[in-house]
Amino acid sequence: MTPTTDNAPGRTRAVRLGAMLLGIGTVHFVAPKPFDDIVPAELPGSPRFYTYASGVAELTTGALLLVPRTRRFAGLAAAALFVSVFPANINMVRLWWDKPSPMRVIAIARLPLQIPMITQAIKVWRSKP
Repeated sequence: MTPTTDNAPGRTRAVRLGAMLLGIGTVHFVAPKPFDDIVPAELPGSPRFYTYASGVAELTTGALLLVPRTRRFAGLAAAALFVSVFPANINMVRLWWDKPSPMRVIAIARLPLQIPMITQAIKVWRSKP
């Protein structure tokens, strides 16, 4: 068996993030309506454009996280992606404020969950190959 220079914790973290992004990116195309609904109305153009664009970004970043050669770059891209979709999560809280309590709790809970996702992506970026 040939030794690998890929560190196991960094690889595991990258694969988990990659799988998550591939999954959610796919959902952007299979069931786009919920994503359309949280795109801030202030953005120009069609919400569907932003849904598909973020889906492409998630699929691309997820795939890049799975390839050792592109993993570190993809970690930085994932962190940027998680930051860039944060306004939609804030908008979701605004839009769901008058919804039943469980929906409001879900919307609010999504906000702090971005922090560990960003942190994990940065750890992938900083990991040694």
